[in-house]
Amino acid sequence: MQVTLDGTEEKYEQIKNYVDGQKGHFYPLLDKLALLGEEGIGLSIRLNISQGNLADMVNLVALLEDRLGAYESVTFYPAFVTGIEDIIPEEERIATAKRLLKVLKNPNKMTFANKFYEQPRATSCHRHSAYAFSIDADGNVYTCEHYMGRPDQRIGDIWQGLYGPDTRGNKVELRPECQICVFLPKCGGGCDANYDEGDIACMVEKYTLPAYLEYLLE
Repeated sequence: MQVTLDGTEEKYEQIKNYVDGQKGHFYPLLDKLALLGEEGIGLSIRLNISQGNLADMVNLVALLEDRLGAYESVTFYPAFVTGIEDIIPEEERIATAKRLLKVLKNPNKMTFANKFYEQPRATSCHRHSAYAFSIDADGNVYTCEHYMGRPDQRIGDIWQGLYGPDTRGNKVELRPECQICVFLPKCGGGCDANYDEGDIACMVEKYTLPAYLEYLLE
């Protein structure tokens, strides 16, 4: 299971902006996550990081360490948010990942070390997998999660099946810069959707693996 957090209570409530208009969702959520940990259910907590919430994200990792760090099945996954104005620049991402890593008593909780041993990706993500797709809350089917909520990009829906151009099984065309990159076996070419939008296409391993190595050396 994956659950996304964007900061501690105030930042989380501001970003999530629950439809009931009420506050006070944050700590009950942490209590529920602790229940998953107690039952040994695999839980990856995705940490959405931008320049606007970075300082608060450090506080969040410290809070999660205190409340959930003892559960072996709970890990933390840093994710640099794209498609926004206050994106973390590439040149700051390694230092940012290392800053979060230093908060934890057990660095393996940040899902850095296991990335060294994962098999190379045949494709960058499920956008190019013929066996995967995304479905939005209205039942529309998409090739990619980045298109969720944009009906003009749908390839079908759950009632009628697929009726639009289905490019999921298409061969990945690697960009020249990707073909000479040491991280290619890990990322499979990066995020096409981000690249198409003029955003950073590289996967998080490009920053978290060097951060973890620097952490070990220090």
